Amino acid sequence: MLSILVIEDEPELRDSLQDHLEDAGHRVETANDGGAGARRLEAGVVDLVICDVRLPEIDGLTLLRRIRKDSPTTNVILMTGYSEVSQAVAALKEGAYDYLTKPFDVDELLLQVQRIDEVRRLQSELENIRGELSGSGAQTKLVGESPKLRHIH
Repeated sequence: MLSILVIEDEPELRDSLQDHLEDAGHRVETANDGGAGARRLEAGVVDLVICDVRLPEIDGLTLLRRIRKDSPTTNVILMTGYSEVSQAVAALKEGAYDYLTKPFDVDELLLQVQRIDEVRRLQSELENIRGELSGSGAQTKLVGESPKLRHIH
């Protein structure tokens, strides 16, 4: 389950995304413009931001840059009603996870969110295992009495 912030100025789309993501089991907060989204992000880290590119106050690309700087582990999916290839390429180069053109299939978005959730879960498991392994190294003992083993130990 991810904590997700949806930043979208179109109320119907914002509410629809919130409903679909909550139905999929995620915790979802919303913001209706870039300024409100930025203030929410200052209050604490979220796992995923789904953000429109063209927003009042602060645009989505500016938010993406702030998120990459302030919270590099937060994934960002940008969406736009204007398909501009150069803007999509720039967003992906700056670290966006994906760039969707409206209207998009909600099931496609939910699949992307599921992939993000799975990768984050695997990364967390890997970090836990690495921590356990590094902690256990100091307690490892060689068992044996041969002169060669005593010399190594």
